[in-house]
Amino acid sequence: MNMPLSLLTALRFMSARRSSKMVSFISASSTIGITVGLVAIILVLSAMNGFENALKEKLLGVIPDAEIVTLQRPMSNWQGFQQQLSALEGIEGVAPFIQFSAMIVRGETLRALQLRGIELQFQAQVSSYQDYLQPAWPETLKNGELILGAGLAAALDVKPGDSVNVLIASNQGSLKAPKSYPFKVVALFRFGGQIDSISGYIGLPQAQAIKGNGDSVDGLELKVANIFDANRTAYKAASQLPVYVYVTDWMRTHGHVYQDIQMVRGVVYIVMALIIAVACFNIVSTLVMTVQDKRSEIAILLTMGASTRSLIATFIWQGALSGLLGVVSGVSIGSALALYLNQIISFFESVTNRHLLSADIYFIDHIPTVLRLDDVLLVASVAWAMAILSTLYPAWRASKIEPAHELGGH
Repeated sequence: MNMPLSLLTALRFMSARRSSKMVSFISASSTIGITVGLVAIILVLSAMNGFENALKEKLLGVIPDAEIVTLQRPMSNWQGFQQQLSALEGIEGVAPFIQFSAMIVRGETLRALQLRGIELQFQAQVSSYQDYLQPAWPETLKNGELILGAGLAAALDVKPGDSVNVLIASNQGSLKAPKSYPFKVVALFRFGGQIDSISGYIGLPQAQAIKGNGDSVDGLELKVANIFDANRTAYKAASQLPVYVYVTDWMRTHGHVYQDIQMVRGVVYIVMALIIAVACFNIVSTLVMTVQDKRSEIAILLTMGASTRSLIATFIWQGALSGLLGVVSGVSIGSALALYLNQIISFFESVTNRHLLSADIYFIDHIPTVLRLDDVLLVASVAWAMAILSTLYPAWRASKIEPAHELGGH
């Protein structure tokens, strides 16, 4: 199949640009600009995808999807509520809990502690705590046994098998002297971030004994099928209960993490448009200079019978090919770097002996990346479309050249 005359002419003009160093430099700059822009955008979007994936798979695996607490504590008949909620659509698990604000003591060291009474057989249905325990998840938590956050254990210089004292107020919120309860640390909860530095878990029966409310609990923790619909699912489930309850979900407690990721993603799309726009401006400059440099050749083509449409197509082809080169190289380099970004960052961290993310602060200690085909296709399509749009003005300028004027000695 013969190539169109406009494409052949465009290829001829592109190969002839090397005679003009300025035009060649600006043309190369436009291609490199698109390449660099796409590489940066693909890397950032892949990192945002990775953080969002880590949020869903890791952080939301250990924090409650939703919690239901009766307005008048404690919650009696929680077993009946648990069975009722478990039968509802969209609810995958229900676990009782009791929450304490306490202090933990080891020698002369005193730290704040968010103590939670849990039933392990139910807790495993609503969270993945067991994946972060060292040693392995115990079958049950007996009286006097404690699972402690690894960050808190490090601050107290505690390891499994050591004993600690936990100070709990006789009546939460009262001014009475707190009672001291001895505990043996049986496992460490090593998740990362601030959760490690404040968390502790004891068996539900002992928590009920400390609370002094018989078989009652503070509330029920829910595991929902769709975490992004947790609020609606939890409220719908709570409306089925015969008592007034307070409902909270992960978006209220940790939703800022997800919102920050989405905000950064939106900013990246704006930056993407600006970067590609600057690169495409160089395409405009290149084609305008090409039109100026090839005025006589364009006039000859028009004299030989080339149509205005064919002439416009020539410069659209020229800009499209230049943009396509930048898009292909940018997508190729960006995708390759995104796939191996974690290894690249790990290498530089080992060389510089510095960690980009600290496990003491963040719930992950690396830059996660997830390369998505739809992101790559979107940024590539937008970049190439902008490159083609940038050819319209130079092509229009070329079509307005008058052969008689150009070949008449001027």
